Amino acid sequence: MAEYIYEYGHVPSNLKAETYDNADNMFPVEDGVTYQQCSLDTDGKQKIIFTQDGKRVYYTADDGESFEEIY
Repeated sequence: MAEYIYEYGHVPSNLKAETYDNADNMFPVEDGVTYQQCSLDTDGKQKIIFTQDGKRVYYTADDGESFEEIY
């Protein structure tokens, strides 16, 4: 999934991306950069968070307790 987002800048059409507000500033805050998230499981614990252009992609397996930078 991360590779697809990095390559195309969005999630596949069979998944839904939602706005990630980054209120806790877990990710870099830059003018004009917004983040989106996509759940990978039914519990919503495994997620991909990515910039609007898909050039920064992060993964969490624990609903945001920790993140791993993929791209």
